[in-house]
Amino acid sequence: MSFRSPRRIDHYRVLRSDGKPSFSSSKYITEGDAERVASKPPITGSKTLPLIEALKLMNDKKVRSIVVKEPKDKYWGVLLVEDVLSYLGGGELYDIILNRFDGDINKAINIPIEEISRKTYPYARTTDKLDKIIGMFFSEQIDLVPVIDNEEHPIGVISVHDVLRYIKGLKTRQSVKDATINFIPLTDYSSTLRETLKQICNSGLRFIFVKNEADQVIGYVDYKAIINYFASGQAIKNSLKGSIEEALMINVGGLAKTNILVLNEDMMLEQALIQMLDKNDGFALVTREDEPIGILTEYDVLISLISGE
Repeated sequence: MSFRSPRRIDHYRVLRSDGKPSFSSSKYITEGDAERVASKPPITGSKTLPLIEALKLMNDKKVRSIVVKEPKDKYWGVLLVEDVLSYLGGGELYDIILNRFDGDINKAINIPIEEISRKTYPYARTTDKLDKIIGMFFSEQIDLVPVIDNEEHPIGVISVHDVLRYIKGLKTRQSVKDATINFIPLTDYSSTLRETLKQICNSGLRFIFVKNEADQVIGYVDYKAIINYFASGQAIKNSLKGSIEEALMINVGGLAKTNILVLNEDMMLEQALIQMLDKNDGFALVTREDEPIGILTEYDVLISLISGE
């Protein structure tokens, strides 16, 4: 299962036959890019770390992954927020809570993270070049890779955000509309968190916009708000009988944020990227004559920059 923009990638257009992107700016491609571009140090946890402690780490450090280590700090795999959202009610992993724990929220949030983490998740070496890393994003349809050293120790993580921050000076004549996805993921203000989690997981995104009764976009709910809901203990407080189903019955409007980044479709992509990197949400709402027409994600910005460079 991969997680990326809903846009289907034309690998033949974006990647060369060697699996690397059609990326000609050699000033960005040097040995050791992985170590240089990575966010360091990585946020890590042992395989036996209880999920609730991992959620608190994600919430406090504002990250969407935990690099999972074996004894002696060897790389083992990754806990992704996408799998956390699936487990907490949005996807197939929720069956673990229903079938093994009979919906008990306290048992559910204390599961060792290795049980919902990915042991075979791709990684980069510290000596890898940027074109190889970008190629991994596209070929594996992922947007984050851990970086490990020669002794198998994790030293950092590279996300699409990190790559865009590194190449943001790349010149392009493209505008926002060249990278826009022409659909808007939406949920009603009165929808339950359970319903919204399913929508988010089905979309392949980590966010969803919230609309009111007049079908106006009034905010958004992202993975950060959902992780905070559980990490802060509020989900437990709302589970009066100890059932996670109770915690998931809240109206999602109560978790919505209103500070939406809005970009006009005619804005130059370079300018839009600067605003997106500053906002650090990973997405924006795209408008035409003040009317919402689609979304822009960092993943799609990277696709456009590489394919159109």
